[in-house]
Amino acid sequence: MTNHRKKKMLLFIPVLLLFAIARAQDKEEIVKVNGISVTLKELDREMQRCRSLVISRIVKEYQVNDMTNFWAKSYHGKPAGEILKQKALDTLLFFKVQEQLLKKWNLWRYDTYTELLEDLKKTNASRVKAEKEGKVIYGPVEYTEQSFFDYQFGNSIIRLKEKLVAEKVLQADEAKLRMQFEKMKKTVYKNNEKMDDYRKQIHAAYIEEAYTAYINSLFRQAKLKE
Repeated sequence: MTNHRKKKMLLFIPVLLLFAIARAQDKEEIVKVNGISVTLKELDREMQRCRSLVISRIVKEYQVNDMTNFWAKSYHGKPAGEILKQKALDTLLFFKVQEQLLKKWNLWRYDTYTELLEDLKKTNASRVKAEKEGKVIYGPVEYTEQSFFDYQFGNSIIRLKEKLVAEKVLQADEAKLRMQFEKMKKTVYKNNEKMDDYRKQIHAAYIEEAYTAYINSLFRQAKLKE
């Protein structure tokens, strides 16, 4: 698929979701991706995450100097707020495709986003109590909604990649590793260095790229249902 077609697809999908949001402001669920719910709370989380990125992109692309009513202004025919919402929806779609894989391999313990938020409350209460009792805790005393999701999701994705390698969904044979090494010699390794000295790192780099390609493929096949 060409970059132009990918861009058109990424723009088209959020437009469908924006219509769904407009008709379901009073509902928790916006739409389903392959049968998995996307909620308004998740959308809000990702809009917060993408906020700085979208501001930076618009300011740079359109040379914005006046930030007054920034989110209400339109850029190339689209309000900044809608651009932010679309960026957040793109991110959510990729998360949901991966969430489906996590559930398939029993690596995601939350059936709903509400369950994750409830776990967040329990976890924070436990960590606050531990701190008051003088116990050692690692990381923040209390997670935010975004940091807790990122922590749980990130750790689960690490296990997912290991599972996909073990199940030979993602495979790196000698030829693929050799190609990866040759590519990395342009940016990471020197021409006189040997692949065997960096085999572990090369394998990890290949798996990362293979995983990204795999998720992109699943994303293109994703089915949306309001």
